Amino acid sequence: MSMATASLIRRTLCLLTKKSPRVCPFCFSTTPDFKVNPSKYVTGLVTDQIEGDPENNFQESEGGKEEYVADSEEEEEEEEESPLLEKNVQKEERTSDRLHNIRTLHCFKRHMVDEEGSRRCRRLRWEGETPGLLYGGDPTQGILSKNPESKVFVKTPWNLLHRELDLHHHHFQSRVYDLTVYESPDDTEGIVHRVLPRDLQRHPVQNKIYCVNYLRYYPGRPIKIPIVYLNEEESPAMKRGGFIAPVNRYIECLVEEGVPIPESVGLECTGLRLKETVRIDRIVFPDGVKPSKKVHLTDFLIGTVFGRRGARAGDDKQDDD
Repeated sequence: MSMATASLIRRTLCLLTKKSPRVCPFCFSTTPDFKVNPSKYVTGLVTDQIEGDPENNFQESEGGKEEYVADSEEEEEEEEESPLLEKNVQKEERTSDRLHNIRTLHCFKRHMVDEEGSRRCRRLRWEGETPGLLYGGDPTQGILSKNPESKVFVKTPWNLLHRELDLHHHHFQSRVYDLTVYESPDDTEGIVHRVLPRDLQRHPVQNKIYCVNYLRYYPGRPIKIPIVYLNEEESPAMKRGGFIAPVNRYIECLVEEGVPIPESVGLECTGLRLKETVRIDRIVFPDGVKPSKKVHLTDFLIGTVFGRRGARAGDDKQDDD
């Protein structure tokens, strides 16, 4: 039993006693017989044992040092609060990432000697790891693309990639991720990079993922966003079986800092007729999203409306009416 526990028991039992000419074995004051059975506070402790041999009932801990310090309670409370604060910060970061439409992903560094080359990469694929490269600059973190240290050889677990591909399919490379790069499987901290998946390669026959790279992302870097069609039932041609033969399925955009990254941009199809050419003026951009400098603001072609002749005849009837 430690000295801290012994002192607490002494104080408790002394408070429960009355004054008498007999000496208390706990605090050496004059106290009478106990009103309360001490076994209520210490299992197996009897009053006769305390009166007969008080010193052996309260021994110091091993090494003769006290394990309890009165001033250490505040330090222990601070230590208990610090992990709670860290958890709250992590929750806030996760919620902000969700609001900005950013998902999480992790990978591991590849060994410079044992895990580079075609044969060693093939062995990684057999073990369920997909080789790749993390590259590109990030001014927010002071990383320049011209420095050799900016290129990091990584390997991503196969199941994580398939989970994201099952969710987003062909739009996987239009998503932004917080990629945590661990030094080894034993590493628990890692370094977080905001990235865009790039250069996804598959086996020509088995359709398995062979390679995926990551480009560092920061606000202001162009990102290709998929185009979806809105209000198709309001188009005379498309509601009669017509369709848009796409020339561009994606449009390169710039997203301002603090603005959620859109999963897609909408193409307004209201009033589209057969043989009509669809351009950028029909795209509805969210707030804080604009086309990049590479996109021509008047001549960017999305596609042309095609369909059956019946759709053309229906349009002519509507015009006559």
